[in-house]
Amino acid sequence: MQLSIEVYPKIRINRYALRTDFSRYGAAAHYYQPVTPGATTRVDLRLPASWEVAGGNTGWVAGYLTYRGAAIPPERITRVRAFTTGRGPECGVEGFAAGATELAVTQDGTATRYKVSFLAAGRCGLAAQRYSQQIDCLCDGSHRISISHLVVIARGRETRHDLAF
Repeated sequence: MQLSIEVYPKIRINRYALRTDFSRYGAAAHYYQPVTPGATTRVDLRLPASWEVAGGNTGWVAGYLTYRGAAIPPERITRVRAFTTGRGPECGVEGFAAGATELAVTQDGTATRYKVSFLAAGRCGLAAQRYSQQIDCLCDGSHRISISHLVVIARGRETRHDLAF
């Protein structure tokens, strides 16, 4: 049996409610964790400190999206996700993002700019971490999916990745 875990940074907004907040930390994930039914399983998870916080270890991917050479209305972008290709939390944070932090048509109207921030960078002694990125759009009434498997995230850096559907 295997378990998948996703952890989102939260802050308390009142006595009863929390909300996701990326002002200090990004999200973390751990996939394919072996679990023995009836046994105690311990998994240590850490959240990546954002680059903007001293000593942080996050980077981001950003770029431009087009469909047939034109901008895609942001409401037609149905999913923007990034998942680490690494496995096992033993030597660093496995990063992921469940959505875009920015999504808007450019001022000149020729493309849609997206940004996925707060992705954990290097782990296991490496300077960078590889991600699989998935972006979906509803273009001309049909659902289109783009999966990019080798988006590399480095500490404090932007990786540019443009997509044409």
